[in-house]
Amino acid sequence: MTMRFSPRQMVRLGQAILAAGCALMIVPLQAAMLAGLALCGLGCAPIYPNIIQDTPVNYGAENSQAAIGVQMASAYLGSTFAPSIFGALAGVVGYGALPLFALGAAALMSAMFGLQKRQVDRR
Repeated sequence: MTMRFSPRQMVRLGQAILAAGCALMIVPLQAAMLAGLALCGLGCAPIYPNIIQDTPVNYGAENSQAAIGVQMASAYLGSTFAPSIFGALAGVVGYGALPLFALGAAALMSAMFGLQKRQVDRR
């Protein structure tokens, strides 16, 4: 697929698959929940590598090393703190909030990616 689609298209495709997986996890059937979780993983797969690959286009070759460092640090922070944040939330509202938490995170990621691309396109 990477031969046919640009990094931006791959990220958008991954975000669409991720959103579909989050929506499927809301269905109160165990099979749907498992399929949704698998789709979430499949949707996440192309996002990070393609964002990193597109960094020189977005920030310029001279700034790409620093930008990739910030992207990697942000990814590590997110993977460190997101489970704790959800655990605290689940302690209050229950673990049924997982699909909504994941959908909210996916929506935030999609919105921020869209804002970034709008700024890059303006340049």
